[in-house]
Amino acid sequence: MRETGVAKNGVTKEELNEIFERIENDFGYRDVTAEYALFMDMKIKWSRTSDWARFTVSDYLEEAPSEVVDPSDMYPELTQPGDGLTWR
Repeated sequence: MRETGVAKNGVTKEELNEIFERIENDFGYRDVTAEYALFMDMKIKWSRTSDWARFTVSDYLEEAPSEVVDPSDMYPELTQPGDGLTWR
């Protein structure tokens, strides 16, 4: 079993949270959290309400450089609750 939260040359779980907290600032959420999880696939799972957003990131990205994980250049606009994501 793989162990999460131990990035050798990649993004630590603290840095991952900081990266995704930018969404909190940009879109007015009160609480945004991100964490690594043991997924069989490389993916990011997310859920949100009008007040919070949660991101669960595949542990396969744990050793990726921050440029790969950081969504600031390409993250979607988060719209009203229930609308899902729309890309710029």
